[in-house]
Amino acid sequence: MKTKYFIYAICLAALPLLASCSDDDDFPTEVKPAATGTFTDADGREYRTVKYGQTEWMAENYRGGDPWVEQSYLTDNGLEYWFEDDFDIDEEEELLEREGNYMNYQQALDNCPEGWRLPTDDDWKELERAVGVAAVDALGWRDGGGLPLMSADGLHLTLLGALHAISTAAYKKCNVGDQGYYWTATIDKSMAYECAYIRKVMAGKNQVMRNSMPTRRYAMVRYVR
Repeated sequence: MKTKYFIYAICLAALPLLASCSDDDDFPTEVKPAATGTFTDADGREYRTVKYGQTEWMAENYRGGDPWVEQSYLTDNGLEYWFEDDFDIDEEEELLEREGNYMNYQQALDNCPEGWRLPTDDDWKELERAVGVAAVDALGWRDGGGLPLMSADGLHLTLLGALHAISTAAYKKCNVGDQGYYWTATIDKSMAYECAYIRKVMAGKNQVMRNSMPTRRYAMVRYVR
């Protein structure tokens, strides 16, 4: 009888581990694209591309457009400031050519290469379904998809953070090396001020965040066709 109770106790203790393994199986960490290719923009920059379903995605951050560090921005009280006052312009332009250009929402729309477009919130949802994200319509962190989307063989979303206003007269790089922020083309109409939906991934986290942020902030950009 004691032996039976001992075996029963071991089985109960193992149930959380089994459930955990089952949860991991529900959210795959490796999802291969249906096809891969390349695209060269008007300035001669080449980008790797991947295809999920019927949609082709740039698998690198877009490096076109005017370098963000050479631009100016207006504060809430209407004063104009230049990014280069707070950043090393040569260093930042070198990073841009290697890793991608930060853009605000309008710039992400305006810099779209011919034949491509900024992905909508629904485009991201379709992609998320393909890579195993749960509850794609929910806001906040959703289980699954983070690791496949960051995979070097897939979309390869990178952790370059974003440019956030930290005062009325300064922008700062935030969450570099920890999180990646990406624009969608879809405005969040529930907000009192202009915001667009974004996607965010985090280092080592097999989740994807769906949220919105002010269109004046700066994030990385991927295009689709």
